[in-house]
Amino acid sequence: MDLQAVGRVGLTGVKGKAGRRVSHAVASRTNIDEDLLAAILGAAFLALWAFTAVKTIRAIVAAAKGAEEPDLAVA
Repeated sequence: MDLQAVGRVGLTGVKGKAGRRVSHAVASRTNIDEDLLAAILGAAFLALWAFTAVKTIRAIVAAAKGAEEPDLAVA
């Protein structure tokens, strides 16, 4: 499995533009591969999206079960 390709999936849209710029800037100042940095940033964005989606779904389920005020901060 190509983990760099999986990480690059998270680099879409505005986050992709910003991630590529950051990875280019960091790679030019260090000896770390730019593609690897982009993949790491993309994976972080992807993990953050998944975490937020799960929290939202849990809050929706809580609301459907009759919670008075489902709170996304604790869901």
